[in-house]
Amino acid sequence: MSNQVDIRKLMKKDSKGVQRQFMPETSVKAIFDIEEMIAGTAPVLSVNGKVGNVQITKEDLGISQEPETIDIASESNDGIITSALFLKLQQIISDYDSGLLGGSAITIEPVGEE
Repeated sequence: MSNQVDIRKLMKKDSKGVQRQFMPETSVKAIFDIEEMIAGTAPVLSVNGKVGNVQITKEDLGISQEPETIDIASESNDGIITSALFLKLQQIISDYDSGLLGGSAITIEPVGEE
């Protein structure tokens, strides 16, 4: 990570169309907690209307069944994903297998197959 800072002026047009520099305001707490926020280690403030130390439940995510009973999607049936998304994923895999899609940025590995 570079120690250089790219300084930019914040500009906005006034009522006459003239560009004016403005200085944003923030709180001291925001500056002290900025490293946590950037690192993603700061606690969330709210999720789905819950506040504080939030524990996400399967009901919050719309998952009411036990994992082993969740329907698997197919060409004609919705499951954990829609059948339309299933078909799109099948096309991506087919294109990858036939060499139409791929490269170093894409890796498709079967999971859970014997």
